[in-house]
Amino acid sequence: MEIEISIPDEVVGKAEFWAARLGITKSELFCRAVLEYVKGCEAESQYGYNADDWVREALDAVYSRDDFRVDDVLAKMQWASLTREKW
Repeated sequence: MEIEISIPDEVVGKAEFWAARLGITKSELFCRAVLEYVKGCEAESQYGYNADDWVREALDAVYSRDDFRVDDVLAKMQWASLTREKW
C-alpha cells in the first residue's frame, strides 16, 4: 500500500542517513520505525506500562540471579591503579 505523508526535512535527512548506513530503503526504515512504535503502544495498552518499564524489569530479572559485586581484593587493586590527579 502506498500512502502520502508530510515529514519535516530534518527527519527525512536523518532517515536518509540511517537508511544508507543500514543498507535499506527509506521506506523500509520508516516501516521498521512505525512497527516498533506500534509494538510499544500495544505493550503499553496490553500490560499497562511502556516498553521502557519492560526493559528495566527484564534487566532486573537477569541481574538479580547472580551476585555481581566486585571482589574486595580486586576492588582495592583497581582503586590503587588509578592515578592521583588534582581537580
